[in-house]
This record gives sequence, C-alpha cells and structure tokens, in this order.
Amino acid sequence: MIRVVRLWLVLTVAACGASNKTIREAREATYDAPFPTVWNAVTEEIHERFPTVQIEDPVSGTLVTGYLQVEMGNDQVADQTAVAGGPGAATVQKLAPGQTAYGNTAFTAFRMVVNVKSTQRKGGPPWRIIVDGEAAQYEPGMAQIIPIKHGQADEPPWVQNRINRMTLDIHDRLRAHVVKTGSGPVAKEQIATKTFDTTPWANLPDRAASEVIGKVHKAAVARDTNALRPTMSDDFRWALGADGSAETALALWSADPSKLKALALALEDGCAAESATGEVVCPAGGAGPAMARFRKTGTDWKFAVFLVK
Repeated sequence: MIRVVRLWLVLTVAACGASNKTIREAREATYDAPFPTVWNAVTEEIHERFPTVQIEDPVSGTLVTGYLQVEMGNDQVADQTAVAGGPGAATVQKLAPGQTAYGNTAFTAFRMVVNVKSTQRKGGPPWRIIVDGEAAQYEPGMAQIIPIKHGQADEPPWVQNRINRMTLDIHDRLRAHVVKTGSGPVAKEQIATKTFDTTPWANLPDRAASEVIGKVHKAAVARDTNALRPTMSDDFRWALGADGSAETALALWSADPSKLKALALALEDGCAAESATGEVVCPAGGAGPAMARFRKTGTDWKFAVFLVK
C-alpha cells in the first residue's frame, strides 16, 4: 500500500543557520546516557519524518526507513510518498501486465539509515549516532527501485543536506547528554579532528579529491586568493571562449569577490564524480548558477574550471 504524507523538511542546512562547524560537531558527538534514552530519541525523530520503517532493531542499534518518493516543492517543503518494499531495493508489486505499484512515472526516492554504536569495546555509553541516507531512482518498466550510491554523478545534491538535517535534529534531542570535547578519554580518542571541513563532499570515492575541494571551499569563504592558487591548474578555465589562466582568474576574482561567494555556494551544494570523464563536478550534474570542476592530473587533483552562468 502506498501512503502520501507531507513533510516540512529543511532541504538546505544553510537556510536554518547551521554552520559547517555545527554540523561537524553534531556528526562527531558522543552521548553519555542509557541506551534507551538515545534509542528513543532516534526512533522518535525518524517516526516524525517517515511514515514507514523497515528495520527497527535495538539489539544491533540499526534503523532503516522505507523509501519515500520525493517531489520537490520549494526550498523548504517536500511532498513525499511512501514507497512499499524492503530494506534493500524495494520490490515492485505487479498490478497488471506493464504496470507496477509505482505507476508509469519516473521518480526519485529517498530513505534514511541510522546506527547507534557504542564507543567502548565492551559496549555501553558513550554512544555515537551514525546517520546516512540513500537516494534511489525508478523508471517505468523497471522491476526494482535502483539505489544511487554516494558519489555517483546522478546522486541528487540534496541527499547530504537531508543527512545533515537529521543529524542536527537528533543531536538537538540529545544535547544534554553530549560528551564535551577534551572532557575525558572517550572524547579525545573517539572525536576526530579534520583539517578541512568536507561535509558536502565527504562521500566522494577519492579522498584526495575531497581534501582539495575542502581547501578550495575554505579559501573561497575567506576570500583568500593566495590560498586558492596552489589548488588550481595552470590552464584554469574561468570563462567560455577565454584562454585558460589561473593568474587571470585570480586577478578577476580579487577585483570581484562575489565570484568567490558563488564558488563557495556551488561547492556547498554537493559534488559528485562523473563516470564518463572521471572528473568531480560541483554541484552534482552541473546544475545551478555556477559550476566547478576538479580534475586529476597525474597523482594530484586540481581545481580546473569555474564558470558562472
């Protein structure tokens, strides 16, 4: 059976004022509380957002929702339809020859996966909550909904935003139980410190590409053209029809810092690897008012293209 539900989800974390630092802190937080307290916070948040849950196993600390059909409304509203099926690729129930339970219209679906893990070898608190999400695609005539892996070129850029939103909301429910950084052995051993914030692009298949994108984002936010130059290819493409030149691009951006703001926003929309070229594009698919490309040259990744449409 298919149910329809309207969920008021914030699709861009920036819209509600959360910084990358806040998201990172929520993702890396551990909680010193009884397991039922943590588990109930997670399940309550999930059940408020999703009409179906396929796996809810407190023994393993695993929770997997059903797929929801996602229809984008405006920046803060999503009409979503619950999709039948199991925790893997959902099985289509045949209604008639050539027809499926999902109808004859292509759509994108989404599900959430949450794990509650102990940070201690013997079990027990503090607990860490690992939030992940997965988009999937359905086309008429297909027997199954096909999951879209993180980093694929066709992964929607809003996937990471929804993961971030759920991470923040669960964290808000458990804020009173957070183990403070540096307050004890667990905090020092379990909470990782990243040199560069790579939240929107952390799931790229090549970690070196993620690190370069993180450096570019940091420099763009700080409007630091000197920090940008080592990340850029010499023949950097900054405009259609113009000769490639990193120095020319930096000179223009120094005179017009709005381009650096556009660059930061393009990266924050998420990045994905292109299967055809092997390059990384931000935003995924190149949609949006601006587009950045990163290319592997030899053993190094370089910031190769940034075009404002």
